[in-house]
Amino acid sequence: MRTGRALQLLLHATIIFLGLVECAVAHVKRNRRVETVAGAYGLTGMVDGVPPDSRLSSPMAICRGRTADEILVGTASGLRTYSRSSGELGTLFTSSVKVVGGSTGGSAYGNPRSCVHRGIDNSSVIYFVDGQKDVKYYKNNEVLSKDTVANASLTAMTIFGGSLYMTDQINKALVTCKLSADGAPHDCLSKKKLNDTCGFNTFTGITSTAKGIFIAGQGSTTPGNICWIGLDDTTVTKLGQGEYVDVSSTSSGDLYAVSKTQIFHLEPAGSAPQLKTVAGVKGTPCLPTPDGEDIRFCELNKILAIADHELYVTSERSHLLRAVILPPVRVQAVFSGRPVPVGYPEGDTLDWIVENLVKDVNEALQTTESLIDPSTVYVDPDTWTTRFVALVQQSDFDDAATERALGEGNYTYITAALDEYYNETDQAVYMDSVMVPYCSEAALDAIRRKIAEEARRVLDFPLIYADMPVELEGSGAENVTMVKLLMPASFNNETVSELLEAADLTGFAHSAIKEMRGGETRVSVVLPNPPFNFSGVTPDVDQDIRWYVHGNVMKQLDICEKLNAKGAAPAPEPVEDSNESGGGVVYTGEFCQSSITNRTETQNLKPPYDQKNTYEIFLPNKYDFNASWCVDIVDWRELNDWLSNVTVGSHIEDASWCGQGCIIALAVVGALLTTGLVVVAVVLTSKRRRLAAVVAPPRPKFVSATEDEED
Repeated sequence: MRTGRALQLLLHATIIFLGLVECAVAHVKRNRRVETVAGAYGLTGMVDGVPPDSRLSSPMAICRGRTADEILVGTASGLRTYSRSSGELGTLFTSSVKVVGGSTGGSAYGNPRSCVHRGIDNSSVIYFVDGQKDVKYYKNNEVLSKDTVANASLTAMTIFGGSLYMTDQINKALVTCKLSADGAPHDCLSKKKLNDTCGFNTFTGITSTAKGIFIAGQGSTTPGNICWIGLDDTTVTKLGQGEYVDVSSTSSGDLYAVSKTQIFHLEPAGSAPQLKTVAGVKGTPCLPTPDGEDIRFCELNKILAIADHELYVTSERSHLLRAVILPPVRVQAVFSGRPVPVGYPEGDTLDWIVENLVKDVNEALQTTESLIDPSTVYVDPDTWTTRFVALVQQSDFDDAATERALGEGNYTYITAALDEYYNETDQAVYMDSVMVPYCSEAALDAIRRKIAEEARRVLDFPLIYADMPVELEGSGAENVTMVKLLMPASFNNETVSELLEAADLTGFAHSAIKEMRGGETRVSVVLPNPPFNFSGVTPDVDQDIRWYVHGNVMKQLDICEKLNAKGAAPAPEPVEDSNESGGGVVYTGEFCQSSITNRTETQNLKPPYDQKNTYEIFLPNKYDFNASWCVDIVDWRELNDWLSNVTVGSHIEDASWCGQGCIIALAVVGALLTTGLVVVAVVLTSKRRRLAAVVAPPRPKFVSATEDEED
């Protein structure tokens, strides 16, 4: 699907805002304008394409086509197709096609004077008349024929109440045919004499609405009139003289008429209809007329009304199809869901996205004709929200209500479409949930941005995004957090998987979280072996010890914080930390919860060749005292005794800590101490259907995440 000529007219006929910064501007309502969409003035031919190359020959009929996008134009050389979306003129069949059935069977047809479309299940039938007595219809790539009444000359047609209604020029009558389930006309008869009913000698147009049938024609003393036959089939009203040559109605029942030089909107109301000139100037000479807002017509003969903002007229003498467009109002809108895949390699992705956005906009505004300008759809690089311009028809626009409705829309169509699209890839990054600050929305957003930045670097593609971190549930792997990467569907291949696996985005994510914490909110507990021997500790007990260490560190910091209020805690140690990683995403806020890593073992390669058991504790905020010094003076002898089986129990109790007197006595010495921070990560393999690690559950429960078998 491409942005087409008719839609392009709506898009390009307005002021285009190309700036990415949303500005407070007045919504601009524009005047109608006319554009030539097929043919060239005074030139005939059978040339498909777009203006100025396309050619028409004496267009005499115009109607809706087989799809909402298609318009049909009957010409002397064939039945032509016009696409509202692409703006291209095509050919359905030429005048040399042989007609099947009826009195004209086996011969070619004449110039179609009127046509109408009817949808049947998943197919359609196109009916047309060409001044002969039979009604012709195009179905299954054939032109079929059905005779109506003797000596008829059918000139105009419409569908009303499931039957065909046609004007008969010779018999001055209204002819009807019933339609079967498969669309074939049958039981045709001459229903009503129109010369007596309407006073017409010539019949040039017909349409129908829920109010009845409307016929355009001329009498011996009237240059042009519209005859309205009511639903009771007996009430006949003439809607006043206006030199009308054709009449058309929209799907909603709005009525439009056309003279040779003007377009009118009619509101039937008894014998005195409300009449409004839509476009054109009376008495315009038949000369080449330019496109633009100074709308002038020459020898118009047919009109097709799609909506008030989209009307089409033909000129048999000028060989033109022209569109009269009322530009919509441009309204800035924002979608706050997943970023849309703008700029992705798949060529039709943006069209699909716009199609769903259009559905959401129309649902939010309770309209049917609102559009989206595809050129305005983009993802804000700072907020990852999708911004676009909605094109709201002037008749639907309300300054305050429209913007509010767009802001409050549910956007269910685009949300479902994005879910479907991004589910075509399954790349994700897995982390230890204990390290993820779920209580801080800002911190979670910073984490996903860092991960996305790193994935962009690894894959060398600048438009990769990431979902917010979520904790997996019911997966058999407890305390695992997942961040889904949002990337093009074409990235669902082994090369991408291998690149991401080699990049170890899990390790990157853990390191990024630590760097976001900063040196002032991160402390280490180092327990050397000897004497702290963890060799006999089971995984369950190891996790109990982990939380035991965490609890006692936080208690010690609580004491130091209270002493600091009395001026007795050690001064803070200067720390240089950029709080920056992952391609430049910086988080400057605070974390709202503390956490602790799993225990890691490192071997000292120099004397005394001992092992070091290290925990890193991440603090919820910065302290205005030396947190590392405060933690360094925790007394871990009870833990050592427990590990050495000196104290036997089913679980480890909270250890003692250095009290107030101890801290005050050691404050001066402790202020001179520094603590090396050992950066470690819980190892989790991120992709290729693998999830491997032992991660910490919320205390006291423990379940380890085991590696799934590869396919």
